[in-house]
Amino acid sequence: MLSNRIRSLNKSGLRWACALALVLATFASVGHAQFFIVGLEQLYVGNVGTASSPFPSIEVFNANGGLSWSQSVGTYGPTMALAQGPTYTIFRRLTYGTIYAALSTGTVEHYEIDGRSGGMTLVGSHPVEKIPSAMIATPTALYVANRGSNSISVFTIDPNSGGLTPLQTVTGVTSPSDLALDPVQQILVSSGGASFCTMQMKPTGDLSAPMCTPPLSPAPIPAKILFVDGVLYMTVNSNTVPVNQLQAWRVDRSTGAFTQAATPISLGSWGLYGLAKVPGVNAVHLARTGGVSQVTPVSAGFNVAANFNVTGVPASIFADPRGGRLFVTDTAQNQVISLTVGSGGALTTTAVASGTPGQKFPKGMAMFFR
Repeated sequence: MLSNRIRSLNKSGLRWACALALVLATFASVGHAQFFIVGLEQLYVGNVGTASSPFPSIEVFNANGGLSWSQSVGTYGPTMALAQGPTYTIFRRLTYGTIYAALSTGTVEHYEIDGRSGGMTLVGSHPVEKIPSAMIATPTALYVANRGSNSISVFTIDPNSGGLTPLQTVTGVTSPSDLALDPVQQILVSSGGASFCTMQMKPTGDLSAPMCTPPLSPAPIPAKILFVDGVLYMTVNSNTVPVNQLQAWRVDRSTGAFTQAATPISLGSWGLYGLAKVPGVNAVHLARTGGVSQVTPVSAGFNVAANFNVTGVPASIFADPRGGRLFVTDTAQNQVISLTVGSGGALTTTAVASGTPGQKFPKGMAMFFR
């Protein structure tokens, strides 16, 4: 009888101990305070600053269930592009993420994200060539397009720390302003003012010499590019021929030649500023003058399935890699708009959040979540 009561007390004590451990596990040290953010989701937006407020930064927004401004992290130069690196765990409990920021000063900064509090710590700065305008990260490599020096910087990524090691600088890449990666063919394509360049990715992460083609007709100025299921989607804004189109091309891995994959679709007088693909949705979303357009493939072409208006000027668009959400930056009103994406691609505004007063956002966005 006594032994049964002792066993019962032991079980009760074990339950209380487990409950206490669960509560304690929800706390993390930040200074002298202790707290833990459940379901941490953060959106990072590069901030170039303005003439009236010349303080470049990375704006951090809490994106769990909505969107709210969290903090502004100062940088040593205007942020031109952001990329998400690896998430890693130390001693089973301490989770960290990685964000890379390309600065117009010719550096790539490596930030470590505390998975408990969301705090950012600068842990490394690496020189690249002039005006790094775009970045793409794979699990093992980081590619940086240097528009001002006609080159691409390649780094290997340490999956256990996010640390960068210089691997290669590819020259002869004409004015690379944007990058697109085709994981199937293992090719990297850059868009520039005078040509498009295709590079083969080797197993070690380094790139072949660029295969560059002349600009397409009409010449896209500038072109935002994105691979979707092996097809290169491209926004075309032409100054010589007034046209704003979405185009689709297949790219030959061996020669870099472009072959049209679908009949282009015109967006009329709307300027096009970026495109994104939401996982699980058979559509591409375009940031354009005054809003976002949902474009779906039909037969050998495209169809504008819906137009969603937002105020201001959407400078860029970013898809949550887990699906279900889009984020649009608005440079006219210094804000970020969170949009919920339905199963068919339809959009609903979830939240609107303003950044630091007086600042403007470029195209760079990235996420960390755990």
